Amino acid sequence: MAVIVSDTGGAPRELAPDGLQPAVCCGVFDLGMQKGFEDVMQHKVCLAFEIAETLKEGEYAGKRMVLSERFTASLNEKSNLYKFLIGWRGRDFTPEERKAFDLEVLYGKPAMLNIIHKDRPGKATIAVIAGAMRLPKDIESMVPENARDWKPKWIAEAQKAGGIGLAITDGAVEEPPFADDIPF
Repeated sequence: MAVIVSDTGGAPRELAPDGLQPAVCCGVFDLGMQKGFEDVMQHKVCLAFEIAETLKEGEYAGKRMVLSERFTASLNEKSNLYKFLIGWRGRDFTPEERKAFDLEVLYGKPAMLNIIHKDRPGKATIAVIAGAMRLPKDIESMVPENARDWKPKWIAEAQKAGGIGLAITDGAVEEPPFADDIPF
């Protein structure tokens, strides 16, 4: 008997409004080693932001919408993280900051996000963070609703896949025994 599967585009989600949105950084996550450009393994991080817009439906109704962006963990001047952060900060990094910048200091910091809607052929439109800048002085900063130790399920799964929180022995990831005959 055939079992047919297809890409359904995932469950419908409420779309964050596009344009400039006041936000607050509510999560800084180390994703470990992940596939990046041309499937090369790269150290990735994720920044998550709450915006003032709240969800209307589902188990999180009334909670602020959260958007996130993944980056290669690099402050090279060509990296997307570097460009994103200098746009948000409104200034460049000093040589000392570029040597070792702790992303954890971003938690709770306000931002003005530029959100765009990205159409994907055959899939649902998604809201994407196109950039960030400092929050204008005449707009009140938000405080994160999510606790500092909040972590979405997809982040925990990405961290596990990236080797974060797993036991490392002799440079190899210790995997649980595999007890199945599936050839893939």
